[in-house]
Amino acid sequence: LKKVPPDDGRRLLVIGTTSVPHLLEDLGLVQAFSLTQSISLLDEPAQIEEVLRVAAHMSETDAASIAAAIKEPIGIKNLLMVAEMARQGSKSEAVGTSEFLECLHTMGY
Repeated sequence: LKKVPPDDGRRLLVIGTTSVPHLLEDLGLVQAFSLTQSISLLDEPAQIEEVLRVAAHMSETDAASIAAAIKEPIGIKNLLMVAEMARQGSKSEAVGTSEFLECLHTMGY
């Protein structure tokens, strides 16, 4: 964490994510945040497709085929992490369906 306060006139935004919220409570870190937001897993193909199109900048076709292939609920953080992993392993800027699904399989889905 940043130990030096922000410059005058500036504010600091800290966002924390976890899949184990009770751990933050046990460590007493919940009080450090002014807002707690629970996000449910993505379980509808339309939700997965939207995240892939908007946040991962995938084409509609690839996003739709990937969304149709994902049969289990998945967290947004995991979905975006797999998309980034696939992008880094891709030879081109665009990530294809097969590359994405290979990375998803590597992650245990």
